[in-house]
Amino acid sequence: MQVILMSIKPKYAEKIILGSKTVELRRVAPNLDKSEVILIYESSPVKAITGYAFISQITRSSPSEVWAQYAREAQISKDDFDEYYHGTEHAFAIHISEAARFAEPISLADLRNDQILLNPPQSYCYLALKDFGKEIGQKIDSVKRRNVVAA
Repeated sequence: MQVILMSIKPKYAEKIILGSKTVELRRVAPNLDKSEVILIYESSPVKAITGYAFISQITRSSPSEVWAQYAREAQISKDDFDEYYHGTEHAFAIHISEAARFAEPISLADLRNDQILLNPPQSYCYLALKDFGKEIGQKIDSVKRRNVVAA
């Protein structure tokens, strides 16, 4: 079973966990089904998987249309948005819900020691659930199963 690890700046990850940021913006969309689980990897200085969220929908549009529709939910400044999408024709709005923080983060050092992840992704990457230790693998699997039952 695969999961997606999405690299997110700590200031945005915190907003996701608190529920104020419900749209994550990307230049390239992951190949995921609706209701898929994403693992939140907080980039530097945190450098750890700190939580998870569910994807409810992925919207593809022009950057200007994405800004007009989702600026509030994306919790990003116009300047940062324009810089991120400069020179691109398409923008993806990843609608997320039910975010939660793991009781214990999984550090980049632990991910490297367990040979799950050597370098964090710039945007996102796919990981095999079987690569995680038994405890975290069961936790992620139970989150995925809970969402399938609820859907």
